[in-house]
Amino acid sequence: NYCVMNDLPGLVWAANLADLELHTFLHKAPAIARPTALAFDLDPGAPADIVTCCEIALQLKTLLDALKLKSFAKTSGSKGLQIYVPLNTPVTYEKTKAFAHALAELLENQSPHRVVSKMQKSLRKGKVFVDWSQNDDHKTTVNVYSLRAKEHPTVSTPVSWDEVETALKKKRASLLVFEADAVLKRVQKLGDLFAPVLLLKQKLPSLENLKLGICMQLIQILLPLFDNSGRPFPATCQQKVKTELTQQFGGLTSYTRAPAEGAWTKGRKTKREDIVVYEVMANSAKPDWWRLYRRKLEKRFRQQTVVIRAQTVRRL
Repeated sequence: NYCVMNDLPGLVWAANLADLELHTFLHKAPAIARPTALAFDLDPGAPADIVTCCEIALQLKTLLDALKLKSFAKTSGSKGLQIYVPLNTPVTYEKTKAFAHALAELLENQSPHRVVSKMQKSLRKGKVFVDWSQNDDHKTTVNVYSLRAKEHPTVSTPVSWDEVETALKKKRASLLVFEADAVLKRVQKLGDLFAPVLLLKQKLPSLENLKLGICMQLIQILLPLFDNSGRPFPATCQQKVKTELTQQFGGLTSYTRAPAEGAWTKGRKTKREDIVVYEVMANSAKPDWWRLYRRKLEKRFRQQTVVIRAQTVRRL
């Protein structure tokens, strides 16, 4: 049995029970087995705060943008930020949870000193816990516009991505703290910034497309480092490449200027100046995954005489 909040009398009933906080599922009646959105709860571990969450949220948005998924942010009304990806199309919790978990692990691999995807609280000090587990049919998350049971009447408030960027730039957590009166004024002025979460229809990409999307990000980083003639970048740029890959992909990628014996060369002799791009994906030593990515990378990189090698990930 569930309480259904679908009209004003229902809300008044909850208020009469002193239900200050409304925590809701990601599904709606009567389709209680179908989530309508993907959710990420960014929870900072002290001394990290909501400003730190802003940085990770923007990093997550970049990944979602690459997958052509629109996302929307709201404050938790407490310490962190929550990112919602509206779906409103047929999907299961099994798929959304696996997808969210993969993205959380990717963020952790990209920024291991700032992000944690594992549940243990002992790992969260100074980091942002990207809680992917909310994508489950028995989990609830504080609803947008819900009050929080705090000393001050703070509210879980939808915010624009510009506001998130501004808070990060100015390093001011107070820019993302809203009390009840301020939220009512925001709605009058800005409208309901979270309305698209209820209406926008998006299809959840497959996990294979998620991996491929990250491959394309790697390509976009590498391509500008080749000159117009298609020649690989000179040795003087090697450190720049290493820095770029480390910042963008952390332990997910590795490269070397001197290919080891037996490198995959597509029927030609390997040259010393060739760049070996190793397997890009986290945990993607699976042959069926790697064959797809290798073909895609080979097609894009062939004119730049880049050698692609199908071997296990080696950390930079």
